[in-house]
Amino acid sequence: MDYQQMFEYNRLVRRSFLDVLAELPWSEVVTDREASFYSLRNMFLHTLDVEELLIHHLLQSTLQNRIKHAFDDFNDIESIRTRTIETDRKTEIFLENLTPERLNKVIEFPSRIALHLFSPWKTCWYRISHSSYIIAVN
Repeated sequence: MDYQQMFEYNRLVRRSFLDVLAELPWSEVVTDREASFYSLRNMFLHTLDVEELLIHHLLQSTLQNRIKHAFDDFNDIESIRTRTIETDRKTEIFLENLTPERLNKVIEFPSRIALHLFSPWKTCWYRISHSSYIIAVN
């Protein structure tokens, strides 16, 4: 499986999660589940945040342009769906322009607790592991 297949798989799984969330009453989507990011909405949005941080900003050296979205700004499934489509579109553009050299380039990312090293390939795995947040509480 190559990185494009992995990203496509993750996109399809995330869209499936979104379809399931759309079938739930909104009160269930925002209920505190006592998990990492509390509600299903927040956990789902966190997966988008991670993708946007790593792919759209860190790997493209545009951290200064990053806009942090507050989870509470998303008050319905359609606002989450719109952000999901936008994130997917940006990722598709990134992948279309990804060269073999950029695929293997390692970028340092200091966080509050450690220095992380990311490449687009490692980002695939990191992204998929974040999708498990939602699986774990369903």
